[in-house]
Amino acid sequence: MRNSYRKQDFATLERGKFYAEAVAEKVASGAVANQFLKETDMTTQEIIAMTLKLKPHERLEVVDKIHESFDQPDPEFDHLWGDEAVRRLEAHRRGELDAVPMEAIFGKR
Repeated sequence: MRNSYRKQDFATLERGKFYAEAVAEKVASGAVANQFLKETDMTTQEIIAMTLKLKPHERLEVVDKIHESFDQPDPEFDHLWGDEAVRRLEAHRRGELDAVPMEAIFGKR
C-alpha cells in the first residue's frame, strides 16, 4: 500500500504540485486518516530524489514554492517601516534631514 501512495504522489509532483502541498490539501479536506500520513512520511533524501527526476521547469517550480515559503511578510515589520518612512519624509520636509539626489546614488540615466 505504501508504494501505491508513493507512485500516486510522484504523479502529483509531475503535474507541478509539491508533495507536502498535496498532502496538506488531502488533510484539510478531511479525506485522509492519520494512518495515511504515517504511511506516506518521506525523508528529505526521498523528496530530493523524486524532485531531481522532474523536468527542469518543474524543478524550478518546486524551488519557487520553497522560496516563497521563506518570504512571508510580517505585518508588524511592514507597519514599523511605514511609520519610519513617514517620520523620515516629515523630517526631510522640515529640513532636519539632508537628501541625496537619486542621480548621485544611481548615476545619470
